[in-house]
Amino acid sequence: NEGEWLEYDVNVTQSAVYDINLRLATAEFQGAFHFLLDGGDISTIKYVPNTGGWQEWQTVTISDVVLTQGRHKLRFYSDGSGYNVSSFQFAPTGATTDIPADFVSALTLDKNTIQLNINKPLDVVPSSSYDFKIYVNGQEKTITQIYKASDNDRIVRFTFDLNIDASEVIRMSYSGTQIDATDGTTLQIFTQEDVQNNVPILHAIPGKVEAEDYFYQLGTATENTSDVGRGKNVGNLDQADYMDYMVNVPTAGIYDVVFRTAAQSEEGGLRLMRIDSNGIGTILGTYTFEATGGWQNWTSTQESIYLPGGEYQLRVEVTQSQFNFNWMDFTLITSNDQPLEDTFINIYPNPGKGIFNMKAHLNTPEAFEVMVFNQAGQVIWQESSEKKSNWNSTLDLTKYANGIYMVVLKTTSGTIHTQKIVKAQ
Repeated sequence: NEGEWLEYDVNVTQSAVYDINLRLATAEFQGAFHFLLDGGDISTIKYVPNTGGWQEWQTVTISDVVLTQGRHKLRFYSDGSGYNVSSFQFAPTGATTDIPADFVSALTLDKNTIQLNINKPLDVVPSSSYDFKIYVNGQEKTITQIYKASDNDRIVRFTFDLNIDASEVIRMSYSGTQIDATDGTTLQIFTQEDVQNNVPILHAIPGKVEAEDYFYQLGTATENTSDVGRGKNVGNLDQADYMDYMVNVPTAGIYDVVFRTAAQSEEGGLRLMRIDSNGIGTILGTYTFEATGGWQNWTSTQESIYLPGGEYQLRVEVTQSQFNFNWMDFTLITSNDQPLEDTFINIYPNPGKGIFNMKAHLNTPEAFEVMVFNQAGQVIWQESSEKKSNWNSTLDLTKYANGIYMVVLKTTSGTIHTQKIVKAQ
């Protein structure tokens, strides 16, 4: 699948130019791949021809790949999907000096850093050079720093004082003669080469997030959808597969979230998680979806979720398979920053040391659900009630940290009532 990779520890016994001969088979046309060495691209993307069947094997060759003597991490990266791989053969074809030092690829690492991948290790790279030019939407931008990666002499990185947006087109050029490879060959001039813009789309919430607009995924695949609006949906969803999105939530609070899903015969499920800078996830909500009788028979499921405010990484992780996923749409119901205006919920003592008495009165009898959220957006307590006007319960927060908690009562008609409580010693 697209985005998946295989990595190998290799020992290159001879520095040379190599042909890489791959044995591939496919009955489709979506296959593509490239190779990396120690974190930097050493080949451009190669497309896989339709060989006529999943076991009809064909040799595909990538030529002029420079490998240097020593131990390395070699990665095969899939840029497409729907093909089989049997083996790689590395055949030396000449000395590294037989080909010049040259551009392989370039990509963004973050909003103000670009990585340039060269086909062979470089000697000295000047810390500033007007021979490199970077253009964003056709306008030249000022480079603030140039440096080689500390762990790979094929990689040159550039920083600049601006924040790249996901929609911007980036290109780069080099017109100098002063940069040499370690084998003595000179880096070739290149003009207006594309820079792959990997800056994630920043999704605004409230709003709709298309499933295929992730910035990273594991184990999934996209396909054309016949749902309203067409476009793509995400499928091949197995348990523990996930998709990551960057979101901007200006207002923390309770949101209605609608999931658009389809499934042949099995119940599907997912959970939403907030991922912090250390890669640690906090579960925001877990949801299930009924089968719809077909992979393109779409239905919408509405749920509630508390979203913390800010810009962060939101993960959709599959908990039950299999189903297809088209989009999710968030609508703000109430903010935890707005003053309390309803008198439907009475909680006392508030502030309290851990035990809270809760009462609710509805003018019209309804079934409802009461949830308690911590400040991370996790549901820490939940209780459902049959159709009634009055409700009483006890909330025990003695094992939880001091702080502010949000109590949310949601009726079957969709009415939301909220109340903040404070646990303090």
